[in-house]
Amino acid sequence: MAIGLAQKYDIKDVDSLLSQYAVYLKQEKSIFTVVELYKKACKFLHAALVLYKFVKEIPEKLTDPLLLRKIYVLIAILVEEYKANRKITTFDRNDINDLGKILEEEVSLQTIAPHLIDDPWRGAKAYHFFMLAQKHLYQGYMDAAMKTALHLREYEDILNPEDIYSLLALASCANRAFATCSSAFMRLESLENVSHEKKAKYASLAAEIFIKHP
Repeated sequence: MAIGLAQKYDIKDVDSLLSQYAVYLKQEKSIFTVVELYKKACKFLHAALVLYKFVKEIPEKLTDPLLLRKIYVLIAILVEEYKANRKITTFDRNDINDLGKILEEEVSLQTIAPHLIDDPWRGAKAYHFFMLAQKHLYQGYMDAAMKTALHLREYEDILNPEDIYSLLALASCANRAFATCSSAFMRLESLENVSHEKKAKYASLAAEIFIKHP
């Protein structure tokens, strides 16, 4: 309503006022209200970037793959709306200048935006394949689970690499593809963000498997 009135009566600096209100809402932890605000103002790229930053900051222990997939689908839809509204296929830096200055995130947003526009569905696809690999595994389709898990290696920028390679190790072991399983364990043991204690457990489990299946 406020946006419509501002546009109707030609109030100056609507974008600046909008951005300041968005900052206030963000400070109040009303992320989805911020997204809705930008959507109503037809600032679809702003909405997508705010939501993308939010999803990347969710603590790992609170992540739900189904919820994350839904959020990434929403991000993709917002980017597609932006592209359709602008009738473009490439990124225009001017479209986020105000947002970047207000939120003091201009550099990072200008880095993220071109990738989102180039492949807006990448995040949704990552979580789709992640959930699909687990579904195949639970249903007993070991080869399909392993092949899908192999595909997840393309999404290390979105998914937790430890989740990717532990799932691949499990699926390939169940599929008796021990060369692939060995590679997955080596990758797990080389991950920088994995504690020494967990790496030792992975090494011990790998040794146990490969003694039985040399």
